[in-house]
This record gives sequence, C-alpha cells and structure tokens, in this order.
Amino acid sequence: MGKGSKKRKRTEMECWQDQWMKQEGKFMDFTSCLYLLYILVLLPLYSHWDYRDIGSSKVECLWFGCKWYSRALFAGWTVLLLLALCKDGKGRKLGVRLTAWLRTQCSSTDWMVAGYGLATLLSYFCSDYRSVSYMGNSGWGMGMLVQLTFVGSYFALSRFWKKRVWMLAAALPATAILYFLGYCNRFGLYPIPMKTAISPEFISLVGNINWYCGYMILPLFAVAYLAWNLDRKERKLAYVLDLYLFLGFLALTTNGSSSGYLVLVGIFFALFLFSVRDAEGLSSYCRLVTVLSLSCFVTLLIRLVFPDAITYRGGLMDLFTLSVLPVLLLLCALLLRLLCRKWMQKGGYPGKAFALLAKLSAVGLAMAFLVTVGLIVANTMHPGSIGPLSAYGFFTFSNEWGSLRGAAWKTSLMLWKDLSPFQKLVGIGPDCIKEHLLYGADRDIYEFARSIWPSANLSNAHMEWLTVLIQEGVLGAVSFIGLE
Repeated sequence: MGKGSKKRKRTEMECWQDQWMKQEGKFMDFTSCLYLLYILVLLPLYSHWDYRDIGSSKVECLWFGCKWYSRALFAGWTVLLLLALCKDGKGRKLGVRLTAWLRTQCSSTDWMVAGYGLATLLSYFCSDYRSVSYMGNSGWGMGMLVQLTFVGSYFALSRFWKKRVWMLAAALPATAILYFLGYCNRFGLYPIPMKTAISPEFISLVGNINWYCGYMILPLFAVAYLAWNLDRKERKLAYVLDLYLFLGFLALTTNGSSSGYLVLVGIFFALFLFSVRDAEGLSSYCRLVTVLSLSCFVTLLIRLVFPDAITYRGGLMDLFTLSVLPVLLLLCALLLRLLCRKWMQKGGYPGKAFALLAKLSAVGLAMAFLVTVGLIVANTMHPGSIGPLSAYGFFTFSNEWGSLRGAAWKTSLMLWKDLSPFQKLVGIGPDCIKEHLLYGADRDIYEFARSIWPSANLSNAHMEWLTVLIQEGVLGAVSFIGLE
C-alpha cells in the first residue's frame, strides 16, 4: 500500500509537471506568433514618413519588439527550467527531460546558435562600450539584447511554435505594398507622401536601395521557390503567387542595387539546375522566367513611352528594362514551355541533354567567376593590363569598389589588425564598430575612415563574417560561420 501510494504520488507530480510544461509551451507559442507578426508585418511598414530618420525609426520599432519579446522569452524559459529541475520530497529529480533534451534533441545547428549567443554575451561584458553595446547604435540597432533575442527566438520557434500558413501569408500583403510603393517611387510617384526626399536612392518605406534590396530578396525568392515547387492542380494559388512575383520583379529590376541583379541571376541559375530533372520541373521554371520577363517588358514599355520618368539608373537596370533581353527571355520561355507540355503528354523528354547542359553551365559559371576574380586582381596590381576592360571601375579593387565596400573592408581589416589578442578572441562588443573607430582605434585608422566618410560613420564592415569577427571575436565568428 505504501509503495503504491508513493508510486501514485510520483505519477501525480509528473502529471502536474507535464500540465505546466504544456501551458508554458502554449505561452511560448502565443508570444512567438505575436513576435512573428510584429517582425513580418508591422516592422516593414512602420515609418515616420520621413527619409531623414527612416533608419532610426526602424531601429526604434525593432528595439521595442525585442524588449517585450525578450522579457517573455526570459520568463518562459525560466519557468520551463524550474519545472524541469523540480524535485520531490526526497530530493529525487523528476526533471530528466531537460538532460534528455540536451543529449538527444540538440542538433549541431542548435549548438552553434547557443555558442553564438554565449559569444555575444561574453563580448558585451568584456566591451569598453557597454552603454552602446546593450541595444546598439541608433542607426543600426544590432546590440547585445537584440542579438540574444534572435537567439532565443530561434529556440522558441523551433521547439514550441506551431506552424501556421496564414501567419506567413500575412507577410505577403505587407511586402507587396512595399514593392508597389518602391516601383512607383522609382518613377517619381509617391502614393504615400514623404516629408523629406533625400535622393532617388531612398525609396519605399524601407529607405536606402541597398536596405530595400536586402529586405525584398528573402520573401520574393521564398515565394518563387514555392511557386516553382507548387502542385500543378493548385492553379488558383499559382495565379496569386505569379501576381505577387510579377509585382516583386517589377520592384527588384528597377531598384538599382547591383547586388539585387546578381542575386536574381544566381537564384534563377540555381533553380534551372534543379529544374532539368524532368519536364514538369522545367515547365515550372519557364513559368517563373515568363513572369520575370513580362515584368521587365512592362517597365521597358513605360520607359520607352516616358523616357525621362525614371529617377535613378544603376547596376544592370538598363540591361533588364531597356534592352532586347526581356523580349528574348519571354520568347525562349514560352517556346520551351510549349515543348515541356508536349513532353509531359507524349514523353520523350531529353533529360540527359538538359542534365549535360546544366553541368556545363555550372562549370562555365565557376570558370567565369574565377576569370573575373583573376581580372580584378591583375588590373588592381597592374592597372591597364586587361585592355578595354580596365576602363570599368568594377575591375579595379579600390576604396570606391562596390559602393565603397572596398573602403569598408579595408577599414575593418585595419581595425582587426589593431586589436589586442584578447579583443581578437572576444571582440569589441556587439554593434560597436562605430564607437571603437571613434574612441578606441588608432588615429591613423580614424583619419583614413574620415577621409572616406566625413563623420567616420562606419557601423559595420558590409561583410557579415568580418563584422562578426570584429564585434564578437573569433569565438563568435566560429559559431556564426558554423551556422552557414
């Protein structure tokens, strides 16, 4: 009887523990849903309607979201930890779930994320600029609390969030609004008036064209992959996704950021490699190319009818929207799609020929990349050595290369070289490059940066690995690179 009562008491405690864990799981799921909606819908649309402070206004919005979500995460994880470690009256642990979870449920990615979080925390406590490092610079906002919130959200979303398609779909109207506004702004139209229009490089409700390009790439190509992988029977959804992609491609091809065109070519090339396996996959790929070429063709017509309407020309914009390229792409895509339909109905798909074409294309792209790098190195070391190509700034690595990325990388490498061994290990603190450049770096480095940027306002290295290496040190860089 005594043994039975002990066994029954233990079972009741475990049930109580399990019920609380379930409630905590629901709490984490609910708060994660709110956080996702905040980040995916509210943050992109939030603005003071003024380009002068659009960056700082986004940072304020991000900080507010991270503050309340980090508190919810802290409360949720603390309760779960206490529940997992609670003991019965004789001191016997019932929280074996935590140990089992750490031993069996953590992937290498989990350990890398946790390692990056610890490196960020260590870098903050060892920083000389903790007042800035806590939340980050007002113009960038990637301080310790923000980054730890991202780390915590990773574990909360991966463990407790129940996937809801409607939540991800809610982000599409928000991004579509930004695509529409950006496209209108590129032709001097402002459906939402902005108090101060600094330059044509600031568009939509995001700001600088590079920020805008970086924002639009992820949702646009996520939807492109979804549309490419969609079942042929889901025609209504396919039409909706095609319309979204059409609007997105309108905005991307007129954005003006060079990186956007490179990513566009890269993504479509990768999809082509995956599409040649069968006629159905190639047909889906041709549909995406058709949507892309139609969007470019529409812009081509607008630019021909209103040649002076466009407010900015940059990157490969003219190639995509003022040349014969979109017409050729459209004709090729339509012809190949007709052939794919024939092959799907009657068979005879030349899979081996397309597979060989894909391999040759991959080899050709790799060789073109190596040749391009070689040309840049040769022309940089020996100016004028590559003939007519020497006249193009792209083939000379200098401070101006890549919209001043050359200067940013050079300054960042000088900062890294100037750090002490301990600082190289733990970093100077999250989001502290600007602060260190102003107050902690060698004066020669400061003067060099000031000669490029009069206010020496360099908040990051414009290369993620190099930024993390300086701010979170070798410990943070190893974890960050391990994530990729």
